Amino acid sequence: MPKHGSSSRAGKRGVALVATPLGGPAARVHPIGAMTVASYVQSELGDEIDAKVFNFGSSPASRERALDVISAFRPEVLGFPVYSGHVVEVAEWAKLFRERLPEAVFVAGGPHVTLTWPDFIARWGGVFDLCIAGDGELPFLAAVEATLEGDVSRCWGEPGIGRRGDDGPIMNGMAAQLPTERWVDPFLCEVVEDGEELVFTDRRDRRMRRAVALVSSRSCPQKCSFCAIIAMPGKWRAAPTERLVGWLAGRRDRDPFDHIYFMDANFFVSAPRVRELVSAMAERLPGVTWSTSSTVGFLLHMADEIPWLIERGLRGVELGLESGSAEELRFLNKRATVDENHRAVALLQQHRLELGLDFIMFYPDQTRAQLLENLEFLQRAALLDEEMFDHYLTVLQLYPGTPLRTLYEGRRGSRFDPDELPGPEPLFVDEHVRSIHRLFIKEFAPRYLPKITATVRALQREARALKLTDPPAAQRCRLEATLLRHVPFKVLWHLCVSEPASSIEEAWPWLTRFDGSSESIRGLAAIQPTRAQGRELAAIQPARAQGMNR
Repeated sequence: MPKHGSSSRAGKRGVALVATPLGGPAARVHPIGAMTVASYVQSELGDEIDAKVFNFGSSPASRERALDVISAFRPEVLGFPVYSGHVVEVAEWAKLFRERLPEAVFVAGGPHVTLTWPDFIARWGGVFDLCIAGDGELPFLAAVEATLEGDVSRCWGEPGIGRRGDDGPIMNGMAAQLPTERWVDPFLCEVVEDGEELVFTDRRDRRMRRAVALVSSRSCPQKCSFCAIIAMPGKWRAAPTERLVGWLAGRRDRDPFDHIYFMDANFFVSAPRVRELVSAMAERLPGVTWSTSSTVGFLLHMADEIPWLIERGLRGVELGLESGSAEELRFLNKRATVDENHRAVALLQQHRLELGLDFIMFYPDQTRAQLLENLEFLQRAALLDEEMFDHYLTVLQLYPGTPLRTLYEGRRGSRFDPDELPGPEPLFVDEHVRSIHRLFIKEFAPRYLPKITATVRALQREARALKLTDPPAAQRCRLEATLLRHVPFKVLWHLCVSEPASSIEEAWPWLTRFDGSSESIRGLAAIQPTRAQGRELAAIQPARAQGMNR
């Protein structure tokens, strides 16, 4: 391993963590993991370094700007968080920086490296000098210190540090977890980005709120079979309340905000901790609202306290429902029933809280009846009016290290490419579901959802403009926008109760007439399953599979 000497730049030494562009604009939610690691290193090394997180978009102009800005910063260490599904993009991004900064030390970390480090190092060890497995704070600090000392090999013995050796990949065990009392303010580092300002639309108070995002706890006690979190080392642990609220108060003094996105995997794990934290925030941060994520069971355990939480700023919950099928919930090891999913949704709706919907519409073992159960759940839970359509499009992702990925690799008799999330098409058991997936995801979604989304927004703008001058017309616009949001549900339902078709237009000919006009909108909204399709639906419902080949 060659030594990486320090640069001759005067003053502080540069350390950069680079949030890789992944096919869109810079994330409106800050790259929390990178901020946490950079801030810890900044706190430990003080005035010796200048640690920055760079978060740029993926457009050609944004990428070129990122290359120029980061190269001008001249960091001696560049860290790259790596997430499954975007491994090649990260590696290609790093290669571009290597051309500009050949003397810098390149470090890869994050969940994908942790879960696949032997394969990752074998494939990408020529791009990255070091790889980190486990929590990144301690090993990244060791990498930075070794670089500043002029000999990066000094960190090779640090737990969690890996590299390419003469005889193959080498990893010195998993990184030690940082004790919660040593967690630092994630806002210590500077974040350089060209994304939009992070905001929260508060419909309860009818205002836009400037927001910050952070993680107040790590891991999750649940064991969902599809989730990469369960494969990561470490138990659930949370930042001490006093320290956390102190960070937030300090951040608000420096850069005012009035909403907090808690990006925890499962915020309501400990009810006493939630009460303590929320009480402290209400006292130290009056007027600040917050939103977060939860699984169904933990949310329901605090059902009686939702009004109290709302009084102290709760405005929204991203809810991990995943399915409306009892069999699918068992397969995903969700530890929740369909009834409990309904109760959790109703709880949020009853209290007029924003609902973020985590849902897996398609998965390989699915039958047509189970797909219909997902749609029935959305209908019965009054979720057809949701503004976003993502929950119709989500396909089960087989993340490295998860039980489901191991299950499907066993079925096919070979491993998937460790740097890829396999597509579902070859894995579908039911040919009709395979056809439905192709028509809906590959044809309907890219061709028609952008058009539907644009028309809904235009109708909403028109409704606002007509609100005072022509209330009946404004109401008609709102109704048409609502009905148009139902179209993805109707298309998918229609595909489930109809015979397979060769194209989405053959399956639903009316789509070819959709041009955004009121007439075509009403035509789309009025279409219902035929009586014959209704009889077919009634016939297949009792024939639900009695179990799947697990």
